[in-house]
Amino acid sequence: MAKLRCPCGGAISDSGDFNRDKAVAVRDVDYSRLLSSADLESRMSASVEAFRSAGEPELHRQVMSAALDVLWSKQIDLFECPACGRIAIETAPGSCRFRFFTPESKDRSIFLVEALDESR
Repeated sequence: MAKLRCPCGGAISDSGDFNRDKAVAVRDVDYSRLLSSADLESRMSASVEAFRSAGEPELHRQVMSAALDVLWSKQIDLFECPACGRIAIETAPGSCRFRFFTPESKDRSIFLVEALDESR
């Protein structure tokens, strides 16, 4: 997804890395399952086999790749509209379909921009 249109008419961009208006989330139940996942365990076992044949750098790459693949398959994107502060929450992982929520307060920047602003 490169650009999302907010109901207020504002454009929400998802281009580039380290987007100040974007966050990702994983449901707690999915995160817990990830930590004890048979799928992850089988991928980790395959990584151990790769270590035995290829050495330590390959093991690290394989383990990280397996864990991230499972995590990325469960995450949803969240965006904050820079124009009005609405929060867009992806309805399912990878769906690129969003529900919008309007802040109760008129203060802009509810949590994404303000919470992640390292200049404070």
